[in-house]
Amino acid sequence: MARLAVILGAEAQSVGVAWQIYQITHSALYLGYTGLALFLPGIFFVLPAGHAADRYNRKNIILGCYTLQAVCTAMLLWISVSGTRNIFLIYAILFCIGAGRAFSGPAASAIMPSLVPKDCFVNAITWGSAVFQVANIMGPAVGGILFTLTLTGTLARWSGAPLVYVFTFTTMLIFLTLVSTIHPQRETTEKRGFSFSTVLAGLHYILQKRILLGSITLDLFAVLLGGAVSLMPIFAQDILHAGPRGLGLLRAMPAIGALAISLTLTRYPIRRNAGKLMLTAVGVFGAATILLLKTASRFARRRERM
Repeated sequence: MARLAVILGAEAQSVGVAWQIYQITHSALYLGYTGLALFLPGIFFVLPAGHAADRYNRKNIILGCYTLQAVCTAMLLWISVSGTRNIFLIYAILFCIGAGRAFSGPAASAIMPSLVPKDCFVNAITWGSAVFQVANIMGPAVGGILFTLTLTGTLARWSGAPLVYVFTFTTMLIFLTLVSTIHPQRETTEKRGFSFSTVLAGLHYILQKRILLGSITLDLFAVLLGGAVSLMPIFAQDILHAGPRGLGLLRAMPAIGALAISLTLTRYPIRRNAGKLMLTAVGVFGAATILLLKTASRFARRRERM
């Protein structure tokens, strides 16, 4: 329930932030910087975050990181209500949100074995993945709908992005309340002192496991170089003229595809040739990205002729 709530809010917020920045700048470059602001903390803090998840109480890390993100959402709400058009302040807030995600991600992954019995672990991971995909589908759609709701009277200034941020802030509070009630039973954290070798221990392990290194590297470059999702506000406004609701639907489509494949894999799990299938999947991802961009370009040229 906590994961469902917080991902719903985060995905809705991503729609609100992207649409707000594009309305301010009308620039694809500045729109791309929103993804960069969220991505950079993951690069800067990847090693310290993993070390922190091994050394300190993971529940406290999660609560602290999402408290930071809730504060950042409140700041985005203040910016949108006050009419501030300083996009660099928005980027700074997004960077802080990315930092919170960078530290909470490893802690949330590592805490799972201490929440469920060993024989239920695989089932818990499956349910967690399903909840993640469902929230990824619903979140952008909810964000698009909330963005287009028109409030009247004294609440008129809360229409658009502010309403989305209120929703996200509420989901953050729900998440913090639910997680605070969780009591890990068998959480084991390493109490080794901080040193350069302990921080690099995870990286050293990955470098020794070539299969793991190859899969992580492949996923990294596929996502890093194929991030057409950041350009969706341009597609929604300038090409499709579909508005924030169209943006929400566009953002939900990749999650629908991922959920469909997840359900397929539960019925027909991969038992061999996993590497070849992964390379094929990345190839399909790249081809679909190219097709999306070409289709959008042709659609835009056709509209210009009309």
